[in-house]
Amino acid sequence: MADEKCKLSLEQRCAVDGVEWLAALWELTEGAHSRSANPGLVRLLRFTHQWSAHPALVMLASERRRKSRDQLIKDIIRGTYGQQTDTAELQVAITGLAAQARDIIGAGPYEVVAQARAEAQRRADAIAGQIDPMTDLAAVTGEQIPLQVVVAPSVFLPPPQAGRHGALVRQGDHWVAFLHFGFPLAGDVEEFNINRTWLLGGVWHYAIDIYLQRHWPTIAARLAALPELADAVSTVLAPSRDSEAWSWIGALRAHVNVAFKCLLSRRQGLPDGIHRAFARAAGLSMFPWFEAWLVDAASAGRPLDTLLQTLPEAMLQDRPGWERVGHASGLPPTVNLALISPEARRATLVVPDDWSDAAVDAAVAGWRLLSLPVVRHREWLRESTGETAVIAFGAPARNPLVGRVLTQRNLALEALEATRPAIIALSAAGFEGAPWCIAVAVQSPETAATLHVEIALKQTSSYVLLDGPVVIGAERVALSDLAAPPTASRLP
Repeated sequence: MADEKCKLSLEQRCAVDGVEWLAALWELTEGAHSRSANPGLVRLLRFTHQWSAHPALVMLASERRRKSRDQLIKDIIRGTYGQQTDTAELQVAITGLAAQARDIIGAGPYEVVAQARAEAQRRADAIAGQIDPMTDLAAVTGEQIPLQVVVAPSVFLPPPQAGRHGALVRQGDHWVAFLHFGFPLAGDVEEFNINRTWLLGGVWHYAIDIYLQRHWPTIAARLAALPELADAVSTVLAPSRDSEAWSWIGALRAHVNVAFKCLLSRRQGLPDGIHRAFARAAGLSMFPWFEAWLVDAASAGRPLDTLLQTLPEAMLQDRPGWERVGHASGLPPTVNLALISPEARRATLVVPDDWSDAAVDAAVAGWRLLSLPVVRHREWLRESTGETAVIAFGAPARNPLVGRVLTQRNLALEALEATRPAIIALSAAGFEGAPWCIAVAVQSPETAATLHVEIALKQTSSYVLLDGPVVIGAERVALSDLAAPPTASRLP
């Protein structure tokens, strides 16, 4: 970490350290089962009793009741740059903690953590290689984006599927983008899709966002004056609405952002499947239309700033085209894409009627990251409207939802050669009663208690076979096969 810190400004260094120690405190307040990318380091900190009385730990335990980890990380970064937040006291406490960490946890443990952070940074830098989003975007837009990127792997955050955070801040005449993500030091990080393409997608996101800040306001104003588009787009994208703050114009902007990522990927000869898969998972169901629209223009050499201004007219002229694409987007093809889809934020955890309250609490504890309501199967039958996705737990005999998913997939718990057989499977097309259902099939709640959502988030599969928390098989799907193909020509 020392060499990397020499490259950072004072604000950047404070922000990176602040986020790392916030992540450590978050894991320490999680209870016995850490989701950290490196749980051994969290266990090392648990032996330090001084943590329990430190003001930063006490404040975080309180703040996490009203704010998510992502919100607090953004507050830490923005506060470092002098922006006003409502967590200033926590900011001061964590800054003090970072400065006193050696004294609090002892020189030996501190060096272990410091060496782990340095190793994570070294390996992440080697994966990233030369990152220059300004030059990349200028090659297709002709505009220079004043952006500096800080790639900040964390040893305490969970792996990227559950521990990926970013923030964009303005500093004088330029912007600084922070990319924070859990970096597992053991095993192959490719298992978590930590690669150059993924990192570039993160930095391009912010470069494109800054570019669109310049050009989108006039487009948004013209779109807002077209009520016929508002109704049509809102109807097509209705399943992707994930909050009251959702807006159809904002959703179109998100389509454009990801289309730019695909364009940049192809220009550099990199695979773009991860971006198109993200578009599908994020509910950007009209994305193939946007991708083709942008790619065709780039192939013809049209200036992209001029092209963007024609978006309202293009959508009016080809309404049947993007409506057809949007309605044909289909269901998520894998468990992890279902879990990160907008529908997952409104899903319900359905448990067997005869599990005790204590068994239910233990069984769903590993899925609390999703912050979803938990109901008994009989309650679900009584209250369900068929419009909400489901994550169902239990044996097929005790939860019929689980049995229906396994039947669709031609799977059976008793067929597994395992001490604690378990299956996490996504329903196939034609599932009645819900847009989709993920079955967490187990013979007992004790086995369910060994499972957690990150296991499913790591697997790009329609189903996963397990012996307790150990994956023993899966029907994996390649990223290149996940997203709908573009509807028009592609750049060579």
